[in-house]
Amino acid sequence: MLSHSSLSIVILAGVVATLSAANGQPLPSAIRTQPIAKAAHFGGTLEVREVAVDDLPKSFGTPLWAVRVTAETPAFADLNVVLGKAGSYLTPAVIKQFEQAPSSKRPLVKRVRLDGRQGYCAALGVERDATTYVALLPSPDGQFELIVSVAVPFAPPTPPLEAARHQILMQKEPLDTVTAIALSIYRQLFSEGVRGSEGSRVPAR
Repeated sequence: MLSHSSLSIVILAGVVATLSAANGQPLPSAIRTQPIAKAAHFGGTLEVREVAVDDLPKSFGTPLWAVRVTAETPAFADLNVVLGKAGSYLTPAVIKQFEQAPSSKRPLVKRVRLDGRQGYCAALGVERDATTYVALLPSPDGQFELIVSVAVPFAPPTPPLEAARHQILMQKEPLDTVTAIALSIYRQLFSEGVRGSEGSRVPAR
């Protein structure tokens, strides 16, 4: 899991302090909370904090920046959002593993169609009290990959009214819901590259 050390001031409107751009790299300042809340079917207030890339697990490849999306209620599990160099997490070996995942009524991997590229959302690991899901979406230009991860608890707390729908979806349709959330962030970072997601029952618009 990501460290809780923050590097920037939280702006309640959902914007993070801007970093300098390089080589067309999208900035975390592009991330706003309203589209995320809509995609997550969450009616409460979200906040975005930048976190240190040095604190990320090695499995995140080569991260360029990272932020965490949080809410006051624990019924909304923290979202860890990372922009990485292309191919540093979504390696050929990882892609092969995802492509060979068996199909079932409750699949472990979901393919996400992007314009000319293929992304994935998968259940990556089970801990004592939660399952970790991760969405991996390559950028339209092939330079970057967006990583969105969240640990969904097996026994979530009783949610307040504004989080009830979100919590139901995270329990019953985690891959679809995490995909919709990831696509809402992807669209903010990249001006093109999304037409839809395969088999999604949660609207990604």
